Amino acid sequence: MVKPLGLQNFLLEILAALKGIGTIRARRLVPVKCALVEAHYAEHATKPWFGGLVKYYQGQTVMALVLEGDDVIARVRGILGPSDPRKAHPSQLRHLPLTKWGDGQNGWAKLELCTSGVDNLVHASDSPEAATREIALWFGTP
Repeated sequence: MVKPLGLQNFLLEILAALKGIGTIRARRLVPVKCALVEAHYAEHATKPWFGGLVKYYQGQTVMALVLEGDDVIARVRGILGPSDPRKAHPSQLRHLPLTKWGDGQNGWAKLELCTSGVDNLVHASDSPEAATREIALWFGTP
């Protein structure tokens, strides 16, 4: 999933990187509703930041993607980097906002948003089971 910050600022870079990993089988722009984001992040419902996360996504748009290829989950997660962009390697996608706005001159609010953990450009499933569940959420059950 390309999150709002990624969709608004880094879509071409993200899609190019993902196409290097596998084939994009489906993509869809999705206006996010509370129930959808609550279901997507249900395992985090007891975390203190969960309410802020749900509130942040309300009214935003994301791009849901289905990527197919050899060892695609591990390879995608490798190019994304850690959830915290400050810990990502410069070659990883989640480092992009630090490269673009790291000087604090332009888009400082976006950099703060990204590094606060609310929005780190992209989400990727961590297992085939999670992928199946998340694809059904974002694309509907076939």
